Amino acid sequence: MPVPLCAGGDRASYLAEIQATLGDGPCVSAAEAGAVVLARDLTSGADAGRWPVFAQQATAVGVRAVYALPLGSGAVCLGTLDLYRDTPGGLTGPQLRTARLVAGVMTRALMELPHGGTAGGQAAASRPRCTRPSAPQ
Repeated sequence: MPVPLCAGGDRASYLAEIQATLGDGPCVSAAEAGAVVLARDLTSGADAGRWPVFAQQATAVGVRAVYALPLGSGAVCLGTLDLYRDTPGGLTGPQLRTARLVAGVMTRALMELPHGGTAGGQAAASRPRCTRPSAPQ
């Protein structure tokens, strides 16, 4: 079950909740496969058919494309970086390289989090499995 770590706004938070509730969507697929998932068009075709309920909910709030990048290594996936777009389409080569760079930095930051309890007494033993900051449109 994905655990949202953060969201870049109300829409990203809503989409994180949808994926956590459904147990399905680009974040879940990227985390399970340990590979980048590029859903270029949630309005029709293969991407809409792959996650029909998620696609319906996402397009209802104006999201047309989602790019989910796993955080971690080939051995373990700590979560995903999900980027949302309000128009169908893919990422350019430079955009994908930048997203991969950000995912790498986020992975390092997550790896440095303490594994035990926190000062507030809350257990931090389980690491977040799905992060969802959104990209500016």
